[in-house]
Amino acid sequence: MRWGASRSDTLEYYRVSWPDFGEMERLFCFEDGGKLDFSLGTTLKVSGQLPYIDMPDLGNSLIRIYAKTVDEDGEKHSEPLATMIPTSPNKDLSLKGTSGDVDLYSVLYLLQARKTRDVLTVPKGQNIIGYVTYLIVSVGLPYLVTKESAATLNNDRTYDALTSYLEIINDLLDVAGYSSANVDGNGQVLVSPYVSPSKLAPAMTLKSGQYAVFSPVVSYELDMFEVPNAYTCVYSAAESERPLSETVENHNPDSALSIESRGYVVDDGEIISELGGIEEDDPDFETKARAILHDTAERRLMDASSKVESITITHLWVPFKIGENVTIEYSGVGTWTMNAYSKSIELGVGLKCATRLRRFIDG
Repeated sequence: MRWGASRSDTLEYYRVSWPDFGEMERLFCFEDGGKLDFSLGTTLKVSGQLPYIDMPDLGNSLIRIYAKTVDEDGEKHSEPLATMIPTSPNKDLSLKGTSGDVDLYSVLYLLQARKTRDVLTVPKGQNIIGYVTYLIVSVGLPYLVTKESAATLNNDRTYDALTSYLEIINDLLDVAGYSSANVDGNGQVLVSPYVSPSKLAPAMTLKSGQYAVFSPVVSYELDMFEVPNAYTCVYSAAESERPLSETVENHNPDSALSIESRGYVVDDGEIISELGGIEEDDPDFETKARAILHDTAERRLMDASSKVESITITHLWVPFKIGENVTIEYSGVGTWTMNAYSKSIELGVGLKCATRLRRFIDG
């Protein structure tokens, strides 16, 4: 597939039934000028807006948005960008019809809107991913667990009344060493182990030249004052008599934040009381505990570092997703392999995008 400028892009919108997520009729009421915003830094991961004229009553249906591309050789690509909850509180009425904007919400909103009605205790020994999927199913959402886990809680975990299901889910996923809940284009909730971006192969390589899809202007950001280049996680459960700690340091020579680049250490860290299923009487307790502490410290340091060192590119839509690595090869300027943190897609002719890619560390 040739993703350069010599291609045609179209958008298609479909009504999706709730709660079975069945695809229904195509919708022709939406105008150019809409937008989808994806970000790893938001709890709901995706939001958007669409202008419409004479939109039919959708009831409690969802909207699925497809990007369809045909390149200069006639090769075709079709991909659902998002399946969203629509709401349109205001509209304009005229002799020409009814018009307005539809606000689009991630299906994760249903997990955010559902809250505990009393104090909730998830008991010691509970399989973490099993409980997470139980909460997802309880609000009617489909899910995909990309890798199962046998991790269980080694202590009771208690949540106050009126805590959202999404907050509980993300807390439990963090204990299990998983990324926060995400969502795919079909509206499935994604439950995936955290993988350091430094260990991911690039999903795509974007090159300058004849088939370039990105603008020749790349914006670079770096604000590193007080940003850590070393992170320590300490295990100190109430009943533990042997606290353990693991430290991850940024020694990446390509990072302006590393200890070598800055010439000094900036420490950060946290105390951890839950190690996701290993008991202190396990003969391999210390080895397993140190592995969990190291992975957590690496994740925390990467997140703290990558928030401040990034590039932003404007480009035509190409099928990489937030959380994936992308290599940018810009002849005469440089080559970067970075992690896609956020992406905004203009829903109109050309499918123009702006993507922020963050530097990751090799700890």
